[in-house]
Amino acid sequence: MKKEKVKDHKEVKKYKNKLIDEISIFTKEDILTKKKIMPQFSEEYLEERYNEKKPLLEGYLSHFLRVSEFIDEFPFGTSGDTIVEIIIPEPAFLKILREIEEVNSPEGVVVHLSEIPEEYQVKIGNTFFKFKKS
Repeated sequence: MKKEKVKDHKEVKKYKNKLIDEISIFTKEDILTKKKIMPQFSEEYLEERYNEKKPLLEGYLSHFLRVSEFIDEFPFGTSGDTIVEIIIPEPAFLKILREIEEVNSPEGVVVHLSEIPEEYQVKIGNTFFKFKKS
């Protein structure tokens, strides 16, 4: 039992000495005169960040895509293009319009209040969705 304690004590002491030996001491002049190389962003990294698709604002369009896929699964055929008309309150109307412009424009066009239409139509999947302000 005593041999194990002595062995453990020696190992701990050896580990402590190793840690103390690895500590390096800097003077104030060393710290002031050393020039540290700061990591810089590469051009590839900046291009990737710039070209990344921005996340959709609320994910409305992905929901309408699911609705479009559901309509495609109807057990009957439709004559021509399917049009779904949705009347929604103005805040949601604007959010969806902004999301559509975000997807269609690489620089993210901002909708100006003077240019807001009363209704708009967009094709999502195989279905046309017509949005109207309530």
